[in-house]
Amino acid sequence: MQYASCETFFVNQATYNETYCRNDWSSVVEYVAFNCQSQQNAHGGNCVASDQSWFIQVQAT
Repeated sequence: MQYASCETFFVNQATYNETYCRNDWSSVVEYVAFNCQSQQNAHGGNCVASDQSWFIQVQAT
């Protein structure tokens, strides 16, 4: 998804289908942007599931 200068991804790396509710997407993006390297002038960030079956990426475009 993209909004203004922010592009986000949910990447499923599991061998089974996973879904995420878009109704809570803004909360997740805000968390990733603040807590997962974006605040360190990296122009994006990554949060990875503990079992590495998926990750969410946020990047400035």
